[in-house]
Amino acid sequence: MKRNRLCALVASALISMGAMDTAQSTQTQTTAFTYQGQLNASGVYATQIYAFSFSLYDAASGGSQVAAPIVENIQVINGLFTADLDFGVVFG
Repeated sequence: MKRNRLCALVASALISMGAMDTAQSTQTQTTAFTYQGQLNASGVYATQIYAFSFSLYDAASGGSQVAAPIVENIQVINGLFTADLDFGVVFG
């Protein structure tokens, strides 16, 4: 009988701790995201600063632009680059 009470007490404590952990770790999702790419200039991987312009459209082809372009100067090293982009809330 004591073993059943102990198991119930341990299970209850674990469930309570799991619920507290979930409540603390939830964060609001933002509209920002990271874009990673590879730049090839005339068949050679580029290494310098380039001016990039990122645009967002509502379809893969033939769509309309839904946000203002984001223009950034980005360091490209051995063809690889990373850009942090945030077009804001553009889709309902």
